[in-house]
Amino acid sequence: MFSLPLTHPLSASKSLYLEDLNGENMLLRSQIGFWVRVKDKMPDTRFLIQDDSFAFNELVRASALPSFTTDLVIKRDGPVQNRITIPIEDDEANVTYYLHYLKKDRDLLSPFLKQLLIK
Repeated sequence: MFSLPLTHPLSASKSLYLEDLNGENMLLRSQIGFWVRVKDKMPDTRFLIQDDSFAFNELVRASALPSFTTDLVIKRDGPVQNRITIPIEDDEANVTYYLHYLKKDRDLLSPFLKQLLIK
């Protein structure tokens, strides 16, 4: 999803495409894996890449720059005040992860999964 300040011109949108924000400056975390494909669909965007998660989160809270977020991050950290999240329609931005494990390992993994999914 896009995370936009409430004052952003597209903040009332129900959903957006990557091209809708192409050309804007955006905050972006480093080492984000498949999101490199997203960057390819936004060739005119300048990404201000942050290595430090604390710095990234502070910049998101304090700036008017758009950024990306996910439902997992929102579930874990809560919504960012004075921002709205808007789904991205492009296939490149929508990923489902699956975890396969043996039934015998369920009890071992359960506390980790709860911690990951719930703050």
